[in-house]
Amino acid sequence: MGAVLIEGARGCGKTSTGLEHSRNSLRLDSSPQLIELASLNPAELLKGSRRG
Repeated sequence: MGAVLIEGARGCGKTSTGLEHSRNSLRLDSSPQLIELASLNPAELLKGSRRG
């Protein structure tokens, strides 16, 4: 499993750039249950379809 850190000022396109270059994404801020699942079983969140 890999990770990338993108730093920069607010509003300069960090999120857009990250999403454009990623195979998949998961927004943990969309549901409190996702945050709990991520802490208990991160592999389960990473299952599923991939873009491209």
